[in-house]
Amino acid sequence: MNGLIKELLPFGKKLTIDFSIEQLAAVPVDYAYVITSPRKANYVFEQLGEERGGIPFAYVCQSQPTGLGAAVSLIEPFVDQGDKLCFLMPDTLMTPPDAMRRMSEVTDCDLVLGVHKVDDPWNYGVVAIKNGKCEEIVDKPKHPHSKYVWTSAIFDRKLFEIIRKLRDNKGEIQLTDAFAIASRKLRVKPIVFDEGVYYDFGTLEKYNEALSQPALAEITGRFKATRRAAKG
Repeated sequence: MNGLIKELLPFGKKLTIDFSIEQLAAVPVDYAYVITSPRKANYVFEQLGEERGGIPFAYVCQSQPTGLGAAVSLIEPFVDQGDKLCFLMPDTLMTPPDAMRRMSEVTDCDLVLGVHKVDDPWNYGVVAIKNGKCEEIVDKPKHPHSKYVWTSAIFDRKLFEIIRKLRDNKGEIQLTDAFAIASRKLRVKPIVFDEGVYYDFGTLEKYNEALSQPALAEITGRFKATRRAAKG
């Protein structure tokens, strides 16, 4: 992104990563793993420190960009049996502000997927849903049959077993591929946020597009209100 660290770009009065942090704070979580590259690690730590939004951080470096599945697998040694993991991309914004908290209230599943409708589903992991279940999950299909994509996830240690068996897909270990297998083998629940929106800051073009959205002030206000409620 032209040398910029997209997770730390300003968005209103926040950094882009703050929206993910506030989603996690509303769950709430005990701590968060920040998975980053060796090239960015020092700068990210200088900007974020040991905690933010009341959440302590642990930093993990992914030496090569080998995919989200590979990134997630790095924290397996630190996850105990019975733990639940909340996964969010730090360069995205999703609403409603309590989306992750609502997902965490589903207790009878191995994997809970947050799902939003987007205009460019071919850039994401597409989720086809039928009768409240995941009928198909496909990573960046050329001709998607759905505009719904997964945007967040909560899962347990069972997913690590699936990730370990994944084959290389376009040079990476894709987390979407793990979710696709999980939808056939584990208890999986998609939570569709039709009332919500999803912004991706993954490129400079998308970042500038998100800044131009008229709903920015309203979205920022909602997150602040949720944060105050969580503290109170």
